[in-house]
Amino acid sequence: MNGHVFQCYEESTAKNQYHRTIEELNGYAGINLSYPEDIKKKIKKMKNPEFTEPKDPDEGCSLTKKEIWKKQVSNYVKRVEMYDKNKNKMFSVIWGQCSDTIRRS
Repeated sequence: MNGHVFQCYEESTAKNQYHRTIEELNGYAGINLSYPEDIKKKIKKMKNPEFTEPKDPDEGCSLTKKEIWKKQVSNYVKRVEMYDKNKNKMFSVIWGQCSDTIRRS
């Protein structure tokens, strides 16, 4: 993270250090994580992204549409699972970028 850390206000003289660290964290996520856009939303807005579950196919639809639906479901499940893994990875990264003062708080 190129020396960017999270510090208490009184520990830093740089007024925009927090924002620069967040930008660096977003860059890290973009390079090192799968589906980084989901984690970037979490970092930027401090809210979990909303994942839209695929709609069930119509009864009597073609085999092709059923296969497409199966693939969409598989991708949905993978994305949700990857988001959970990415949150855990990012927690470790963020914790590692916190000053001792923050860690003791």
